[in-house]
Amino acid sequence: MVSVGALSYVFQILAVLPTNWFTTWGIQIGSAFELLLLALGLADSMNTLRAQKITAERQAREAQEALNASLAQQVNERTEALELANRRLHDLAITDELTGAFNRRHFSAFCGAALTHRDRNEALAFCIFDIDCFESYNDRTLVADCK
Repeated sequence: MVSVGALSYVFQILAVLPTNWFTTWGIQIGSAFELLLLALGLADSMNTLRAQKITAERQAREAQEALNASLAQQVNERTEALELANRRLHDLAITDELTGAFNRRHFSAFCGAALTHRDRNEALAFCIFDIDCFESYNDRTLVADCK
């Protein structure tokens, strides 16, 4: 439109075309149409970029949520494994590995808890056994376990 307006203006000056509103205002009309087309093109580009930005943000949010879920699952799995290992360590700490019987550490903790939580008027009794020659039994069990 600008080119057509400019050509008509040039032809008017050269007296090829008669003077009229188009030959006088053709360049301005063409410039206005060009400006309008550029504005529409810019608006379309901005809308396209905005839509791409929204899509990218949504995809990033979904990826982050998936990563958070994966990390939460890993934390839960490792927490469960740690709790299991701690229970195993606790059991190993209070039992004799050969016989499976409670050891002195468990006896001390149990007695301390029993003495702390009992009423003053409540009776409390302990029974302790001493097994003679238990070492020979342990030695036989240990030899049987190794075979």
